[in-house]
Amino acid sequence: MKRFSQYIGIIIGVIYGLVIRILGGWNYFEEIFDVFSITFLWITPIIVGLIPILISSNEIYQNKAKLFVYPVCTVLIFLLVALISGLEDIVCLLIIGAPFILASGMLGLLLGLIIRRIKAHKNKLMSIAILPFLIGPLESSFSDKFEKFEVENRLIIYQNHQEIFDNIIEVPELKEDE
Repeated sequence: MKRFSQYIGIIIGVIYGLVIRILGGWNYFEEIFDVFSITFLWITPIIVGLIPILISSNEIYQNKAKLFVYPVCTVLIFLLVALISGLEDIVCLLIIGAPFILASGMLGLLLGLIIRRIKAHKNKLMSIAILPFLIGPLESSFSDKFEKFEVENRLIIYQNHQEIFDNIIEVPELKEDE
């Protein structure tokens, strides 16, 4: 059972990520939480990666490799489950996968070192799990900057209309010198 308990944080992190992704995909929550927001694209994967560190036993803080690998595994499994379940497609994962993985691994190391050094209480740090629910509505209250650009090209041909339309319908065979 002790072997399984060190991986429970990974499972909870994956479930947390899936819940946030499903909530973001519902029309009911689109005004509050958008999957194309900074909250979903950056804060959520960071939290998904940090959950195994926050839930794990104290022995993980002694191993820097685990501080990096556990968050990376959590994000990889989350992305894989999102792909298999159809929540995301392969192109999305190729675009967002590398930043998610790198950010979660680096922040896992950083958080583990902070907790070990200052003896921070992990239970208090678990409150970061509500950040997407606080920041998402705040972010959606700001309007997106949207600009519309229009490009127009005109070509003026000085020819009689009949000759132009005859060539549009059927272009005559071109000669070498033309």
